[in-house]
Amino acid sequence: MKILRSPIPLLILALAAGLLPGTARSASYQADTLHDFGHVGIDFKVTHSHWLVNTGEVPLVIKKVLSNCDCTTVYATDTTVPSGDTAYLVATFSTKDYYGPVARGFTVFLEDPDSTRIEFMQRAVVGQWYFGLKPDPFSLFFLPGQGSKKVTVTNTEHGEISFALRDQADTTFDVKLLRTKASRGEKLELEVTPRPTLKGGTYQSSFSIEVKVKGGAVPAILSVPVKIVRY
Repeated sequence: MKILRSPIPLLILALAAGLLPGTARSASYQADTLHDFGHVGIDFKVTHSHWLVNTGEVPLVIKKVLSNCDCTTVYATDTTVPSGDTAYLVATFSTKDYYGPVARGFTVFLEDPDSTRIEFMQRAVVGQWYFGLKPDPFSLFFLPGQGSKKVTVTNTEHGEISFALRDQADTTFDVKLLRTKASRGEKLELEVTPRPTLKGGTYQSSFSIEVKVKGGAVPAILSVPVKIVRY
């Protein structure tokens, strides 16, 4: 007598392995969806590289990226992200038409069975400065042949302030902290140097520092645009 085996165990295995039609696995990821540029000057461009990590077992495919205003441009470093890998969404925000607090963003659409979309947000305070703490100069512009330039933050009214590097958009330049604490009347100081290996072109970038006031509750974030031209 021929024994008929039930197909149910095989069906369960196939479903678990995702081998049958309609059982594709959904996207799984972690992302840097919110960035605070802090205080920025008027009519400048600042940049941040948002990371997107594929934490699932199937590739993430970026179908398209849309910004919600003309002030933001964004591109993906990779459109297909294998399992365990990271892609970056490089977003540049122009402060030209803004003053005061502002929040703008963009949306990443994934090619996924669930039509997954990821919302990213960037915020800033344009043209206003926390207790007089502001970078001097507001931005850096390097022409061909120019080397290092310094940025200072003067402590005009606090007992003591200190700072640290908070974010750097890319590796087109190096930031060296020279003086990280300043009493009233003194200056914090750092030095920015374009990378000597840069090829010809124009590079638009930025970095942010976090300034802490001794005894103060909220640190100030200051962003400094960096533009480098190389032939």
